[in-house]
Amino acid sequence: MTSRDSLAGLVARDGANRIVLRRLPSSDARELFRGLAGERTDDADAIDKVVRQCVRLPLALRVAAEIFRARDNISVADLAAELADEHRRLDLMDADGDAHTAIRSVFSRSFHHLPPSSARLFVLWGLHPGHDLTESAFAALSGEDLRATRRALDALTRSHLVEEGFAGRYRTHDLLRAYARELADEVEPACRQAATRRLFVWFLRTVLAARALVDPKARVIDLAGLEETRTEAPFHTRDDALAWFAAERGNLVTVVRTAAEQGADDICCLLAAALMRLFYLTKHWDDWLVTHEIAVTAARRSGRRVDEAYLLLGLGNAHDDVGGFEKAIEYFRTTAEVFHELGNRHGQAWTLNNLGVTQDSMGRFAEAAASYTAALEMFQADRDLHGEGIALNNLGDLRRQQGLFDDSLRHLRDAVALQRSSGDRTSLRFTLRTLGDLYRDKGLREQASEEYRDALAITRELDDRWGSARLLVQLADLSAADGRETEARDHLHEALGLCTATGDPIAEKIRARLGA
Repeated sequence: MTSRDSLAGLVARDGANRIVLRRLPSSDARELFRGLAGERTDDADAIDKVVRQCVRLPLALRVAAEIFRARDNISVADLAAELADEHRRLDLMDADGDAHTAIRSVFSRSFHHLPPSSARLFVLWGLHPGHDLTESAFAALSGEDLRATRRALDALTRSHLVEEGFAGRYRTHDLLRAYARELADEVEPACRQAATRRLFVWFLRTVLAARALVDPKARVIDLAGLEETRTEAPFHTRDDALAWFAAERGNLVTVVRTAAEQGADDICCLLAAALMRLFYLTKHWDDWLVTHEIAVTAARRSGRRVDEAYLLLGLGNAHDDVGGFEKAIEYFRTTAEVFHELGNRHGQAWTLNNLGVTQDSMGRFAEAAASYTAALEMFQADRDLHGEGIALNNLGDLRRQQGLFDDSLRHLRDAVALQRSSGDRTSLRFTLRTLGDLYRDKGLREQASEEYRDALAITRELDDRWGSARLLVQLADLSAADGRETEARDHLHEALGLCTATGDPIAEKIRARLGA
């Protein structure tokens, strides 16, 4: 006998043997479609699209092949284009209303055998704009506790309406997701809105929990008036938080976009702002730029001026990070105007500091010195030790580039003392690297190597692979200068591995160095 249910009772009571039938491998799915569709199937790319849209389900492939055979005037590419519409896909696969072969009817039979709590959870899943969810996210979506959510998910898994994937993430294929979304469309609008908002608030609060572990010195984001969530963040350590962010990144970008589309401008703005530190660390620039651009529009639409200012600051930082210096300066100047209108000195200080970084990168040293000095004075007036340490490091690096060794060393030592006393290890690694640069410039390679190694240890601890790769390249330079070629190659190979994993553009330069 066959069933979408796992028939656990039959196995336990009567000793039945269960054989799980997975979806067809891609090669078999292509062969099945070609064999059923006939001779007009010579477009391999279009066939692959149809196979993906039918999620490699034999019944769906058979229905799609029959649609194709019955319509002499269409190509496989035309069929793929029709199936691309999620709602249209289920309609096309209705197979003339035959209840035994209509995809929607097959799913409906499984759905109507579910316990009420599981059926409700499946319907609510149709509100999720992404692809997969953890049990904690499902609990937020449903408003139930974790225990009840796990029971509901167990029933959905036994019915093969969801699949439990890697690291406790639940997913379903595109046809079932389309069916869930159809069911969700029938839910009362107020219930839909409440469930979606619970999920979005959970994502926001969980991102902030991850950010607190990854970068405890990050700016506090005010959540006054925002709803609480019943479930705790699904991690406890920094490494777990980074792993969670890596797995959820696609969902988080989608939530920012969907929140804006649904008019949840507060969630859109706060979530984009919260994500900035994680994007900065992991260097996912495209996601950083798109979420901030969406959120700036939402902030302006809803009059959230403080959010607008910090989001503009984030856009300036992102453009500076990718070398778009003129664009960065444009954003920083707009940001400064908004902060000035708001009377927000903290925001003005950070904008001046970051403007100085861009001016510094462009070789406009006099302008950069003025920006850094003004920022430093504001940080000191506000007793912002984190900002003060950053500004001192930046001034020290600027004086280094100008060849002013003593001035540079004084600023950098003040920054190190401040960062060590305040426990600001996130910023300390940057100052140690700058000290290494200063000693290197003076030909003091042993002292430079010591500073780079201390900076690398902290950078590794923070799982900043982008920063680690650059420090390894600098260590390789020192090793090569001292004739330690094997050590230099080891550093470069390790740096190349980090760059390859993150898509870092300096990978090609490292390959050239290794070749040399």
